[in-house]
Amino acid sequence: MTLNLPKRLALFCLCSAPLSQASGAPQGPQAPDVLTQSRPASAPALSERGLITRRALEAVLKRGPQVIMASVRVLPVRIKGRFAGFELSMIAPGSPAERAGFKVGDALISINGRSLERPEMVMELWGSLAQASELTISFRRAGERLSYRWQLSPQ
Repeated sequence: MTLNLPKRLALFCLCSAPLSQASGAPQGPQAPDVLTQSRPASAPALSERGLITRRALEAVLKRGPQVIMASVRVLPVRIKGRFAGFELSMIAPGSPAERAGFKVGDALISINGRSLERPEMVMELWGSLAQASELTISFRRAGERLSYRWQLSPQ
């Protein structure tokens, strides 16, 4: 059964913000890896995805999570009966999630270094984005741990 959980994947709509090139080294501790890993949890493949302006971020946060409702569907990932993230089971063509580089089958496991240990954590993290300096989403694709990172500009 496919679950449509727009509130729990709301931060994908941040990917609709204008992007430009950004660079930098990974910062802060990585979330513990709860899925089978092909590389150490402290060394996920990091892909810099660009820059999101503060103005664009505030506009997205104001619109709320419903913007993603029709473009992404997820299934809960459970390891040994414990919630361990969300698997993307459908991504609409041209959606912010697709433009950001996510693919069907990707399993989202952490946001800004915090493991998704409960489904409602995405909404908790959504609220914290207004003060964040970056957005990092870690996920599994074909057994490999990857991370996408966007810098959030001060303006």
